[in-house]
Amino acid sequence: LKEVNLKTSYAADRRIAELERQQARNELRRAEANAERLLVRAPIDGIVVMENIFRSGEMARIQAGDQLYPGMLFMRIVDPSSMIVQARVNQVDVERMRIGQRARVRFDAYPDLELPAHVHAIAAVPTAGGFRAAYVKEVPVVLKLDKMDPRVIPDLSVSADIILAREEQTVVVPRAAIFEDSPGAAPFVFLQRPGGWERREVEPGLQSNVAAAIRSGLRPGDVIALERPPAEGK
Repeated sequence: LKEVNLKTSYAADRRIAELERQQARNELRRAEANAERLLVRAPIDGIVVMENIFRSGEMARIQAGDQLYPGMLFMRIVDPSSMIVQARVNQVDVERMRIGQRARVRFDAYPDLELPAHVHAIAAVPTAGGFRAAYVKEVPVVLKLDKMDPRVIPDLSVSADIILAREEQTVVVPRAAIFEDSPGAAPFVFLQRPGGWERREVEPGLQSNVAAAIRSGLRPGDVIALERPPAEGK
């Protein structure tokens, strides 16, 4: 009887040990699974950009120990090989813009750096123009950089020139120097000659608010008048 009781006791202890071992294995697997869930893997290669969050009544950069909430944006992963510029263009100028137009982007942090880009997207609806009056509307425009530089990182401030059209090897003059006797009449300029001012018809090309390209009628180095000479009597 004593021998039977001893065997029964050993069997019970062994069963308890096996259950404890199984429980320990389950807890280990649970801990490993929890640790795996704490590891966030990026879906793409890129640069990690930490966001600002609201802390103690003000916006501040997120740091270790801050509490996160579901859906809270606290970081971004940016692909440095494909970056865009989020710009705003006055509604007056956007009418002449088209997808694919070339642009030149300059960086405030690197005055010597200029990168090529193109118009990638143009918003359909204008928005209020920042700190200006509410009636001054601007249209959001996205430029995509065609070339990258290792110095370029997210959130840099930039300025850009969008090339609406191009004329090669042409003379450019102030628009104020081009005159017409009547609306629709042939445009002309006053060209400086040894004996005074000569009236010269010209063919304007592309124009902006302040300058115009001259396709014919002038050569580089010609001197023209910004106002009608007194002899014109006009």
